[in-house]
Amino acid sequence: HEGSMTQVGINTGPCHCRQLGLAKSYQAKLSEEECTAHDEDINGAAGIFWSLILSMMPTEITGPAVRELHENKIPHLATRFVEPGKGFKLTLGNKAVIFSEASRAPPEVYLTKGYSA
Repeated sequence: HEGSMTQVGINTGPCHCRQLGLAKSYQAKLSEEECTAHDEDINGAAGIFWSLILSMMPTEITGPAVRELHENKIPHLATRFVEPGKGFKLTLGNKAVIFSEASRAPPEVYLTKGYSA
């Protein structure tokens, strides 16, 4: 395949070794600080996108999805470097913008760059 696809959040592990856990999304050797900053950026971007979906789409569509997530106690997005919980942060230039009470995205996010199947 051209490009890349990265999974962030909860996954079930490789086909040959199924186990539920947080995805390891980095092939490059990064410091813990770099991984945390990267994961915070992803969490923030996904949080903004999720907030836009909830604010723009009809509740007839979003309501059942949100209800299922809640009733089944499906956690919101977390990573190995960003603990579960509420809120997210975006870093714009040197300024951190914190949305401490915002709902995070659902538990799994896919990011692509130049990807084609």
